[in-house]
Amino acid sequence: MAVALVCPFCGFSKKIPEKMIPERARWAICPRCRRKFELSPLEREIGPVVGGMGTAALLYEGAEEFETASEGREAPWEARSENGFVQGAWETFKQVLFSPASFFRGLNVNGGMKEPLAFGLLMGAVGNMLG
Repeated sequence: MAVALVCPFCGFSKKIPEKMIPERARWAICPRCRRKFELSPLEREIGPVVGGMGTAALLYEGAEEFETASEGREAPWEARSENGFVQGAWETFKQVLFSPASFFRGLNVNGGMKEPLAFGLLMGAVGNMLG
């Protein structure tokens, strides 16, 4: 029997066999937005899957390893107090330009908008000056 799980935050959905869900699982972590949500009894019923699905499966919180998987990492730009201003900007620029999928997939999404906005404005201003 298949179960359709839908993230209430981003709408990501995945249809998986019911036997893959541990009996004691009460929480799931969305692979797209990395937010934790509670499994309700309705999600244990068969239902249609909404939207496009990737091949990633939802992770279940049954051990501490899944708790750390939801945290993600910060961009080098956000760690510029340790790395330096120029080094942080350069490393973030290289990662965004040459490997954007792996860069954005691993980022912490709970950090707010201030740092990414500052980086975007800085890079936009530099690009505008060079243009």
